[in-house]
Amino acid sequence: MDFSHLEQTIDKYRNDFIELQRLLTAIPALAPESDGDGEAKKAAALKDYLKRAGFPEPKEYNAPDERVSTKSRPNLVYIIEGQDKSRTVWVMSHTDIVPPGDLAKWKSDPYELIVDGDRIIGRGVEDTSMGWWPRYSRLRRLSILRPSPNTTSGCCLWPMRKSAPIMVSTTCLSIMIYLKKKI
Repeated sequence: MDFSHLEQTIDKYRNDFIELQRLLTAIPALAPESDGDGEAKKAAALKDYLKRAGFPEPKEYNAPDERVSTKSRPNLVYIIEGQDKSRTVWVMSHTDIVPPGDLAKWKSDPYELIVDGDRIIGRGVEDTSMGWWPRYSRLRRLSILRPSPNTTSGCCLWPMRKSAPIMVSTTCLSIMIYLKKKI
């Protein structure tokens, strides 16, 4: 694949990327350690977005956490079954962000996406979302393939910050070990 083909492919999905990024940026997903209420709202919005994009229903494994209003932290696992079910290619991404810091240092609302030419500005765009977008675009293409792709793919979305409880950050790894036995 030459660069011009790659550039055309990226341009083709530009509006999708901006729509998804606007959604992700608008929903603060702060851990309780950062005076937040967790990631439930962002996970619900992602789940809805992915459903509209043709993804299968995720398996949900919520880690108990009494510090958030939902009393749990969401872990979503998507499986796109391939023709070969003997192995699974996993992609993982976290759903939380760190606080925006001193709001006086922002030129705009950190939770409102700004598109400035080919640049995007907003809280989390170079952390959570920058890593999530390439994974999402690959999985989206696989989810609409007919017949199904050769290899099974899995995507795990979880609230993993260094400050998150160990039970939350290890939940996704435990889920993958469990699912490996099931797939």
